[in-house]
Amino acid sequence: MSRFETALLPRLRQLQNANSPPLGIWQQGLPFLSAHGPPLKPPRPCQICSQDFVPNKHHSKFCSRECYRLELCRRGQERRGSTRCEHCQNYFDRRKYNQRYCCTECYYEQARERKRAKKAANAWQAKQLQCPFCTAFFKQVNHNHLFCSARCRINSKKHEVYLRLKAKSPTECKTCKGPLPRFGLIYCSVKCRNKYKWVARQIHDKQCATCGAEFKSHNIRAINCSRRCSNRYTNSKKAHERLLAEQGERKRQELREKQERRVTLSRQMPGETAYSDAIKAYLKRGGKITQYQPQEADEANLAVPQNFWSYDQYDAEI
Repeated sequence: MSRFETALLPRLRQLQNANSPPLGIWQQGLPFLSAHGPPLKPPRPCQICSQDFVPNKHHSKFCSRECYRLELCRRGQERRGSTRCEHCQNYFDRRKYNQRYCCTECYYEQARERKRAKKAANAWQAKQLQCPFCTAFFKQVNHNHLFCSARCRINSKKHEVYLRLKAKSPTECKTCKGPLPRFGLIYCSVKCRNKYKWVARQIHDKQCATCGAEFKSHNIRAINCSRRCSNRYTNSKKAHERLLAEQGERKRQELREKQERRVTLSRQMPGETAYSDAIKAYLKRGGKITQYQPQEADEANLAVPQNFWSYDQYDAEI
């Protein structure tokens, strides 16, 4: 819109309110202006009923929703039209643009025909084969029929097992180096098997830790010659561990008592101070001295740590 038209907008709105002209009037090259918004579009004819209407949008072609629906129905009829059924070859009016059959019976019958044709194309054909075991010719009954009889099939499997064992089985006994009676064996007899297993076990010369007797064992970690010696060794070991634990506890108790005596009997005795009478009276009343004059470094008990503060810490440090 030009600057001149913008300047005329207020005046044109006043004229509209005063005279109330009909909608769709085109005056002086300018569209008729509504009282509440931008200028209206010029009128155009409806494509269905041919009546003039004022469009709300620049691409509007129909005056109402009913005309628009009539146009959609017309387009659907043109697009659908009549066509030939793919099964019965009869003409019919399509209800949808992609409809190919006139009824559901034709649709299902055509599907069954396609399924039968696919099955016939992939159908198994009986062939005449030669038996791989006896070389006799036979006609197949099904696709898994590869031998002329069950006997030939079983004998063929046995022959495959025989060839596999012949390729992998040894030919000599592991012990006596003699021939083996059949495939799949390692020893020619039970005697050779037991002998090989006994010789194969490594024997170690050991001395019993309990009774001191010499013995042989295949276990390199064995330390006892019998179950009786093993039980005696275990009991003696547990007794020794209990003895060590008792000695440690006794030593810790002695150190605790020594620490308590060191705290109780200090170098600075109560009788040697200036307040000996007051201290003795305090002790008679049941009091307890918890702090004394610190000792010299050379006079301190070196068996007790200087940063001693609890028995648990003392036990951990010793």
